[in-house]
Amino acid sequence: MTVLQYTTDDVWVHFGDGRQTWAVTCEPCQIAAVRERRLHPHALACWKLEIWYGCWEHSDAISQLLMDWASETPGLAAKLSRTAVPVVASDPRQSPYPAEGWSRVALVYYRTKDELQRGIGECRARLEAGGAGRGLIHWRRGCWVYDDLFGSWTSWPESPAKDL
Repeated sequence: MTVLQYTTDDVWVHFGDGRQTWAVTCEPCQIAAVRERRLHPHALACWKLEIWYGCWEHSDAISQLLMDWASETPGLAAKLSRTAVPVVASDPRQSPYPAEGWSRVALVYYRTKDELQRGIGECRARLEAGGAGRGLIHWRRGCWVYDDLFGSWTSWPESPAKDL
C-alpha cells in the first residue's frame, strides 16, 4: 500500500496519486467553458463516478473506503466533499438521487466510458464489502455547471477529439 497523497480546499479533499494529472486537465477545460463559452475536448474525456452519501445505508464508512482504494490503486484520482453540497441530479435515468437536497459526495475520475464501467463495479464491490451497505453509484461527464452552458452531458458528442 502506498502513502495516500491528498490536498484540500474549502469544499473538497482531493486524493489519490492521479490528482495532479487531473488538475492539469481541468484548468484548460474550465477556462474554455467560462471564458470562451465552448465545450473543451477534455470534458468529453472526463467521466466521473458520483457517490452521493445520502444514497447509501451506512455512509459513515464511505470516505475511508475510498481513500483506502486510492492508496491501493496507482493513478486513481478522486475527491470528496468536506460537508454536504447541493445535490445535482444530472441524469434523471439514474434516479433516485438523495431526497434531502443536500448530501456529501465523492467523485472518482476516469478518461473513458469503459474505464468508468469497470470502476462502477469495483467501487460498488469495495463499498458493499467494506461496510457501506447497499447504495447507488451515479455517473456523468464533465463538470456539473457545464450542463447549464452546453446542455445535458447525455447529449454531448460520444467521442473526444483525437488529439487528447
